[in-house]
Amino acid sequence: MLEIEGIISEKDKKPAFRIKRSETHTLIAGILVLTLIVFLTQCISINFYRSMEHDELMTYSQASPDLRKLIEKIEKFNQGPENLRISIADSENLYWPLPWYFRDYEKAAYHKEPPVNKEYDAIIVPATCRMYDKVPKKTYASYNFSLRPGKEFTLYYNKKLENSEENGEAENSEEKEKLKEKGEAKRKRRS
Repeated sequence: MLEIEGIISEKDKKPAFRIKRSETHTLIAGILVLTLIVFLTQCISINFYRSMEHDELMTYSQASPDLRKLIEKIEKFNQGPENLRISIADSENLYWPLPWYFRDYEKAAYHKEPPVNKEYDAIIVPATCRMYDKVPKKTYASYNFSLRPGKEFTLYYNKKLENSEENGEAENSEEKEKLKEKGEAKRKRRS
């Protein structure tokens, strides 16, 4: 009988190591599943629901289509990249990707504050900055554009930079001003 009891007691014994290992695996698997759920929830939320929110730090908002129009406008100026003196100013240094687009412009300068003492052919500043207090409205025109969602800028440029072809039929400054206002009104309606 002792042998039978010994055999029965041997069969009922479970190794302690396997029990702990099984509980450890279950705990690790549970943690991994919870981490995966949190990760997938964040991934779906950021990529599908909050992808264009400018306050969301985990997303990179693409540059606005206005940027392409800005570059086309600047390329039509009668001065090329080697001569055009352009200043980009933003107190928060959030003007990327402008440095990429202006990489060939030898006289491009970047500032935290709008320039006052230097003479530039074109100045790009946040839309909230009132540059007409610093540059003469008679000689500088403005062009508003969106760099990316929530980041509005204005290009102030010397009117002498515009090619006569670009102005079309407009012969005097009043007609040019009306055309500019119509263009800005169309741009606002598209936005």
